[in-house]
Amino acid sequence: MTTQKKISAIALAIIGIVAAVCMLFGIYGVWWTAGTVNTAALNLLSSVENNARQSSELLTLVDTAVGSVQTNVSDIETRVATVGVNLSENPVILNALRQQYDERASPELRTLLQSARAARVALARTASLAAAANANPFTATFAPDMARAQALDAALDEAEQELLRVGLEIRDLKVDATQAVTGGITARLQRIDGALQVARDATNDLNQRANTTMTNAIARQASFPSTVNMIAFGITVVMAAALIGGVALAWSSISYLQSGGRRIETFLGRFNANVG
Repeated sequence: MTTQKKISAIALAIIGIVAAVCMLFGIYGVWWTAGTVNTAALNLLSSVENNARQSSELLTLVDTAVGSVQTNVSDIETRVATVGVNLSENPVILNALRQQYDERASPELRTLLQSARAARVALARTASLAAAANANPFTATFAPDMARAQALDAALDEAEQELLRVGLEIRDLKVDATQAVTGGITARLQRIDGALQVARDATNDLNQRANTTMTNAIARQASFPSTVNMIAFGITVVMAAALIGGVALAWSSISYLQSGGRRIETFLGRFNANVG
């Protein structure tokens, strides 16, 4: 065996061994990466799911609170309309009107605003997490429409301001109030009712989107690991083939060196080498 052939065989053996070792580490790295990616994605999707569920629950409370305020506004409007120009003859109704505002309408509006603020925070958190998930098509979950959240804010702000003015006007009413005064209150109450309906529509839409986001997050948690594992398996097959090739190359080169250049051993058998 010439020196040149010996050097070539040694080089091939080294290349085969290095390739095999690299493929072993590569296969480990592929599955470590797959596990890390799965863990990170599942944690993100779980956070999206939990925040979307919390958003939905809070929005349900907002919807209930809106309904309560609407009921009270409607009752106040009915009483004002019933009193009309004869308010001077109905001090009892006037007192009941003020009592309903102080004990029901105003406190329930505060409850509504507190629920809406909590829902708003949860929605913003859900949207932020969903945006991170949407960066990967395999974990895309959609997100709440924050433009609708802004519409909800605007509607509740309008309802709050108008209801505060209604409260001031009710307190300023005297028993000799005119139809013009009660008519002004009625107009404000109608604007409040319109704003609350806008708020309710926005709440229902946001709730539907939050539920869709939650459902998608749950589905992605079930499907994403399978997708990553399939990709990792495909890469593993390719790297395993390269690993076998490296081992075969090293095996053959070492057998050639051990035989003094007379034969080459492979996985398929032993062959005579051309000594040349």
